[in-house]
Amino acid sequence: MVIRHVAATLAEASRDNDTAARLGGEEFALLLAGVNEKQAITAATRLQPALSAEPIKGAGLATVSLGVAACPVHANSERSLYAASDKALYRAKDSGRNQVCVA
Repeated sequence: MVIRHVAATLAEASRDNDTAARLGGEEFALLLAGVNEKQAITAATRLQPALSAEPIKGAGLATVSLGVAACPVHANSERSLYAASDKALYRAKDSGRNQVCVA
């Protein structure tokens, strides 16, 4: 149920040229095409409460940790963008969860 909830919320929040993907387990990515760092942070800040606002049947309220990275500010390739966002995600988790951290 949690995975369906996250997938549906990401689909609603994304534009036609964005890409939402499940990376594995309970980790997802949302690639925002043509946005700068400030816009990516704004999107994550809006998305975080949307993902954790409604109770999920059988699970209750979910906590949502988000890592944000943008090209070219934090990375210059797909691989380094993923690494920067993943590092920010784990910083969000290690800092108490249910928050947005920027690379």
